[in-house]
Amino acid sequence: MSVHDLLEKISQLHIRQEEISKLKGDNFNVFKLCGVNYYETRHSDIIAEFLDPKGAHGCGIDFLQAFCQIVGLNFDKFENAEIDREYPIPDGRLDILIQSQGNRIIIENKIYAGEGEEQLKRYREWLDKKAGNQSEASLYFLTLDGRPSSIDDEIQGQYNCISYKNHIISWLTECIRIAVEKPFIRESLLQYRNLVEELTKGNKMSEEDKKIAETIQKDFSSAIAVKRHTDQAKAMWLWDNILDKLIRDEHFTADRDRDTMIDSQDVFLSYFKNHKKVTYAFNQYGFKVPRREIVIYDASDKIIQETRTSTGKCPHNWDDDFFTEITPDNASDKATEAINKIIADKDKVLSA
Repeated sequence: MSVHDLLEKISQLHIRQEEISKLKGDNFNVFKLCGVNYYETRHSDIIAEFLDPKGAHGCGIDFLQAFCQIVGLNFDKFENAEIDREYPIPDGRLDILIQSQGNRIIIENKIYAGEGEEQLKRYREWLDKKAGNQSEASLYFLTLDGRPSSIDDEIQGQYNCISYKNHIISWLTECIRIAVEKPFIRESLLQYRNLVEELTKGNKMSEEDKKIAETIQKDFSSAIAVKRHTDQAKAMWLWDNILDKLIRDEHFTADRDRDTMIDSQDVFLSYFKNHKKVTYAFNQYGFKVPRREIVIYDASDKIIQETRTSTGKCPHNWDDDFFTEITPDNASDKATEAINKIIADKDKVLSA
C-alpha cells in the first residue's frame, strides 16, 4: 500500500464518520463555537458562574454544594459564599476565589499555559495571612489530569490537586442531575461537559480512531513516513502562507530562512518600532508552544522591560485544531485571518 493509498483510506473513514456525526448533531457545541476550548480564562468564567449561588443558572447553592462534596470540603462554611474572578491580591490575581465569613477557597486553573514563578506559594501565603484559627483556607490546583505544580515543589502538601478529567466532569454530571427540570441550564451543562471530556479524553479511542488505527496496522512504514513529515509540512505551510507575507508585506523580520525554520521547527518573527520590539517566537520550548515576547528599550538601547506570554493567549497559537480546519477551499481565508490577528496584536502592543 502506498502513502497515497493509506491517506485515501483514512480520509474515506474520516469523511464517513463526519457524515454520521453531522446527522446526529454531535459536532455542534456552543462553547466550542464561542472559542472556549483551550482558553483558561473562559473555562474559569464558566466554572465560576456555575459555582456562584447568585448565578444566572437559578439553582442557588446546589452547584456549589455539589462541588464541595466532590473535592472534600465542608459546605457548611460556604452557604453564603461570594464568588470572585481575577481577584486582586498584592502579588497577583486569583483565578477563582470563593469566600464566606472568613473562609476562603482559591482555585488556580491551568490547562496549557505555564505557571508563574512561585505562584502557588504566594497564594498559599496570602491565604495563611487571612486565615483565622477555625477558618477554612484551601488552595486547589486545577489541571486537565490533576498533575502537581512543576514549579512550587517546596509547598507540596499545602495545596490540593484536582482535575478536569475526574473532579470537574463528576461535578458537571451532578449539576446536570440537579438541573434536570431546567432544560436550558441542563443542556448548557451537557455541552460544557462534552467539551471537557473532549479535552481530557487522553488515550480513549473513538470508533473512528479505532478504524484508522486498524488501517495503519496494514502499512506501518507509510504511516510512520507520514508522521515524520507532518510537522515539517505544517511549518512549510506556515512559512509559505503566513510568515513570508508578514516579512514581505508588513516588514517583520525572521531570525532564519525558510529551509532552516522548516528543518529546525524554530523561528523568531519580530517587529521593532519606537524602542519597542514584539517577537512571535517558536523557540526551544517547542514549535507547538509559541510565545510572544515584548521588549522595551531606552534611548541607549538598554532593555528596561520584558514580558512573555505563552500558548493559548498568543495570536500565533496555530495548534492541531487550526490545521484540522484547513481545506483547499478555505486555506487562503485561514491564512489571512491568522495574518490579521498578528498585525492587530502587533499594533496593540506597540501603541500601548
